Amino acid sequence: MVATAAQRRRQFLQIPVDVALDTKGNLYIADRNNYRIRKVDSHGAISTYAGNGAPGYPTDGSSAAGTTIFHPSRLDTDAAGSLYFNDESADVRKITPDGIIHVIVANGHGPNPQNPGHPLFTGLDGIVVDSHGNIFVADLGANRIFKISPTGTVTRWAGSSSGIAWVDGVTATTVPLNFFAAAPLAIDAADNLYVAENLFGYIRKITPAGITATVAGPTGLLRAIHPVDGQSANVPEIGARGLAASANGDIYFSSLYTDEVFRISNGVLHRIAGDGRLVPAGPPDDSTILLDGFGLKVDSQGSVYVADAENNLIRKISLSTPSLLTIVSGNSQSAYTGQQLALPLRVNVANASGVGIAGIPVSFSIASGSAQVSPSVAATDASGLVSVTVQLGSTPGPISITVSVQGGSAPPATFAATAVALGSACPVQAP
Repeated sequence: MVATAAQRRRQFLQIPVDVALDTKGNLYIADRNNYRIRKVDSHGAISTYAGNGAPGYPTDGSSAAGTTIFHPSRLDTDAAGSLYFNDESADVRKITPDGIIHVIVANGHGPNPQNPGHPLFTGLDGIVVDSHGNIFVADLGANRIFKISPTGTVTRWAGSSSGIAWVDGVTATTVPLNFFAAAPLAIDAADNLYVAENLFGYIRKITPAGITATVAGPTGLLRAIHPVDGQSANVPEIGARGLAASANGDIYFSSLYTDEVFRISNGVLHRIAGDGRLVPAGPPDDSTILLDGFGLKVDSQGSVYVADAENNLIRKISLSTPSLLTIVSGNSQSAYTGQQLALPLRVNVANASGVGIAGIPVSFSIASGSAQVSPSVAATDASGLVSVTVQLGSTPGPISITVSVQGGSAPPATFAATAVALGSACPVQAP
């Protein structure tokens, strides 16, 4: 059954716990308590992609839409358009683009050399797929990460019962992992694997060569309980329910303890959604705060999709849409006619959460007075900043310069300057 975009908000999701995106712009939703996986296409139409609404375990080779699935949990996709998911049975399954379910590891009973005859997995959480088709799953109960090759071979990729503590720069199978409540995984374009080690509040990285590193979490004895906007990522304990990596290397996580979503960029935490409250400001459909953020993914445009399990919603955070245009420096300057203003005009372009956006064209135009801006159009840098210079004309008097961005809802900004006639009092520059 397919619903139009107008009917989208009327779909009754029941505890959506994760999302996934494919290369065609389709969004997949793990609709946990409806025993279904939903698909939202690039036009906004919703359909049931897997599950008939009854709890149960599908047979290998069966039609995904007509069979039973049981509490779908984490999701991910590969470049070929296949969808991977796990469920409470510790099964790992794949749905190919033709709509057929294939069992990758059935019922957790794979080759287990450490304990033959017993389930390999005790309870799965995070799942991701790298560019080579390798599947990584986090075993929440065993504090392990396993790698499943394209041929189905299962090996331990990270976690050990013999190590005393995590150490950076060593093989991941020699150090312990300490999961708590959730063990989300993420993978970046270079196939670096990220995992939330929630018991001690860290986000760890494992390179394609299997070498360990720490991305975020406390480095000193004084530990902050929860992350704060603008704080160094090496100060607070990080608890994550969901984890994602963007194309530019930023890491996103939904907080395990508060209704917030954070971005880690250049070692700094940026809150992009939520305000830390545990009670909604209004009805769920009208509230902009996240009550129960679980899995999340980032699309190629930098927008973040979050499964808000408590409100049975999927939220989209459009980080690439310019909403704020702010003058940073260079306003209210004076100089003699024919001279250049001493300071460049600098503005910042940010999204609704105040996070700077890169690559946004910004236009500068002379609204009144005699002057020339160079360049008249410039793109923002990685922090959302852009600067231009102003050459005053031969006519003295006030000058007004309008700054604007295309798209989004950011209102224009206006710089003021003064061209002073030669021989007049020395102009005063803006600080």
